[in-house]
Amino acid sequence: MDRSPISVFISYAHEDEVLRQQLETHLSLLRRQGLIDDWHDRQIMPGTRRVAEINAHLETAQLILLLISPDFLASDYYYEIELQRALEREKQGKAHVIPIILRPCDWHEAPFAYLSCLPHGGKPITTWDNQDKVLQDITSDIRRIIQPEVSALALAKKPDQNHKTTSPKFSPQSALTSDSKLQRTSLKRTSKKWPLAVLATTITLLLLLTVLVLRPGVIFGGIQSLSPSNGATATATQAARATASNTTTTAAIPSTWKPVMNDKLTAQSHESDWVASTSDSNDTCAFSPNFYEIVKSQLNYCNYGTSSAHNWADLVYSAEMLIHTGSYSGLAFHLRNANYYYFAISTAGDYLLEAHQDNGGQDTFITQGKSQVIHAAYDQWNMLKIVVKGTAITLYINDQNVAAVQDSTFASGTVAVVGGLGKQGAHAYFRNAHIWIPSPSSRG
Repeated sequence: MDRSPISVFISYAHEDEVLRQQLETHLSLLRRQGLIDDWHDRQIMPGTRRVAEINAHLETAQLILLLISPDFLASDYYYEIELQRALEREKQGKAHVIPIILRPCDWHEAPFAYLSCLPHGGKPITTWDNQDKVLQDITSDIRRIIQPEVSALALAKKPDQNHKTTSPKFSPQSALTSDSKLQRTSLKRTSKKWPLAVLATTITLLLLLTVLVLRPGVIFGGIQSLSPSNGATATATQAARATASNTTTTAAIPSTWKPVMNDKLTAQSHESDWVASTSDSNDTCAFSPNFYEIVKSQLNYCNYGTSSAHNWADLVYSAEMLIHTGSYSGLAFHLRNANYYYFAISTAGDYLLEAHQDNGGQDTFITQGKSQVIHAAYDQWNMLKIVVKGTAITLYINDQNVAAVQDSTFASGTVAVVGGLGKQGAHAYFRNAHIWIPSPSSRG
């Protein structure tokens, strides 16, 4: 029976390019037979709007393959954007999602761990002696999902001891059913650990309760006496992830100031309050379901700021930012008539503050430098914060003070998020914008 090919979206970290190509080679017969139409971001043509192209394929894919590796899990972009959207569509019954474990990594507690993965048992592809054989098995499983009418006689001629059951018929309109053997495999693995986990938890609680009753000072006094140095072994990545959360800390916010913005930067938040500013047709400034995206060309700034109704002087302004490709990106403040301060960071660990003048004047670098607190890599979230009091400007990255300067080039204005620097392009994501200003009683 003739039918349209199944649309397949391959989500992977670019560090796994070789393994992705090997998988594509094994899928080639499915492609030749018109069973699948697979796509990944390397197929984007020059001059095409990258963000729109990726979103279009991700939103319409019937089958999504997640190629899991340490680099995939370490990337905020793939983990928090492509992975999360894939799982949302899977839970809505709009797509079938299959994690494929490429390289050894700690994936068992990841958000997709409830799904059955390939290869069966979760053994990473790179740990097999014969990688062609395991890739062939993966291809056979995918074929069974997308082509349920494969002849039972043909399967019987060459039985596969590793796969004794056939997969349920693929339907983009329904998620994996609870009676699927593939799902039960994951559930059984968890259930075996359950009695031991209950016993260990019970014993621990009983011991803690005993100590609390007999010597409460051991518990509470011990906590109070902990030295900050006890946490020194935490990695820089863990620290940055902790600060780049949905709640901005108030360490640099005067207690008498009031919040005037708490915006997640999604299409459902305060979209009508923001105005995109770009003059190049190749630039993109648009909301996605969970973030605000900027794709800036090499020709123009792509600014995104509130309306001119706001004229803030003293303020605290913060937002989280992820650079997917390109150079500097960051936050603008005291924006008026295309003139503004620009606080930006790069994936190399650099930061800068400049006064950008759009009336033919030259941009002035007020301060710049390097900081170890920057999550210095692509696809990593950093939280930027600016505190302005009169002519004093203090800059924070991941809630750490990196610079304090005095400057009076611009007195007041609105705010923006900015992708790129000068003629250098960038593709960046923003979320969780916050603004505080002095309350009337605190104004001097």
